[in-house]
Amino acid sequence: MCAMFFRTRLSANSPVHATVIRAFTTAIFAVGLGIFLFASTASAQNPFLQRSGDRKIGRISFLGNEVTQDYILYRTLGLKEGDSYDALEVSDAWERLEQLNFVAYVDIQQSRSAEVVDLVIQIEEDQRVQVAPRAEYERRHDGVIVGLDARMLNVRGRAETVQLSTSWWAKHGYYGGWSNPHILGNARLGLAVGAYWERYDFRFESFRLREAGAWIGVSRPAGQHGQVGITYQYRDFGFDESDVFSGSGADPRLDLNASFDTRNIQYYPSAGVHAEGQVSVGGLGQGDEAGYTFFEAQLATFYRLPFVEILAARVWYRGADVTLPLYERTYLGGPSNLRGLDFGSIEGDQSYLATLEIRRPIFILPLRDGRTVGLGVHAFHDWGKSFEANDPFSSVPVRWSRGLGAHVNLNTKSFRFEWARTDDGDNVFVFEDTLTF
Repeated sequence: MCAMFFRTRLSANSPVHATVIRAFTTAIFAVGLGIFLFASTASAQNPFLQRSGDRKIGRISFLGNEVTQDYILYRTLGLKEGDSYDALEVSDAWERLEQLNFVAYVDIQQSRSAEVVDLVIQIEEDQRVQVAPRAEYERRHDGVIVGLDARMLNVRGRAETVQLSTSWWAKHGYYGGWSNPHILGNARLGLAVGAYWERYDFRFESFRLREAGAWIGVSRPAGQHGQVGITYQYRDFGFDESDVFSGSGADPRLDLNASFDTRNIQYYPSAGVHAEGQVSVGGLGQGDEAGYTFFEAQLATFYRLPFVEILAARVWYRGADVTLPLYERTYLGGPSNLRGLDFGSIEGDQSYLATLEIRRPIFILPLRDGRTVGLGVHAFHDWGKSFEANDPFSSVPVRWSRGLGAHVNLNTKSFRFEWARTDDGDNVFVFEDTLTF
């Protein structure tokens, strides 16, 4: 009976049925009209809801750049008046300006009309002259090195950098250089020149090495993440306090290099790839007997995994056609490669190195320019060997070590405290102020 009553009340000929249908239709129309009006208003007020190409970029103005030339900022911005307006492209342009090492702060204000979007870009320039003392212990020189690093950014307002550095105690040296990341317009060439003088204990042999020289290098971007370059170095070496080596000699060298880098954070990456390759020709102009060639290639990859957090792997190989000078040979062993093995105890012209590392940050705070602050733990396994130029790869066994550690990230430094167990069964405590890769 209830079912019959329900069908009777909502039958097609029932006046109640018609009233319900009219009310329902009116409600749907009202909701649809409200949604349409709200979306139209939001689209008019929010540029992210506008369709690409509907508007053009109008006037572009820079404010606050007291030193930086406007053309440097326009070049980095990558947008021109008359281009189609795209909110994401404006966001990318803001990020490129923020990455300039002489810019502290960027704000982009957008003034919109029916046809164009004007951009007013406020620039706050960073401190241009930067001076910092330096004190560090380097195993390569078996002692403490103190010094002073100074640089001037954005020289002449053209993105150039001038750098001066000094070193004392375990290594005595002076260094100076100038660089410009972008010259010759569309050629987009980077240019760097510099000179140096230094004197230190060679440590791997019983003499002091004096080295002086100058260099000039040219580089160019290769795609979004690549870089290619060529560098010429003139070097002069002198051997002091040695019963075996004496005198001095010149060794000019030419380097051809290429790199590819998609790491998300430079000093503590958790994703991406970093690949480098270099071919070096030494002894230029010194006769056939003094000439030599070697090449190096390295590939490092970083992956994010559940629970593990960061899985990092590195493979490096170096090959040579002839026996290399003492100062060009590879010396493996120590906290930067084969952890736990005696520093520099594995020597050769050619070398192989591989590392597998699990890194688990406890907390990490990214900063500008790829720097970080944080704390974490890690586990590692290293493999490597060095052998002579004319020997096959199998001529010597692969050495290895493995262990656990903790690391502290402070700006560009990552202090490592590690326990390593070597293939000889030795247990060694390892400390270093940078990550292995």
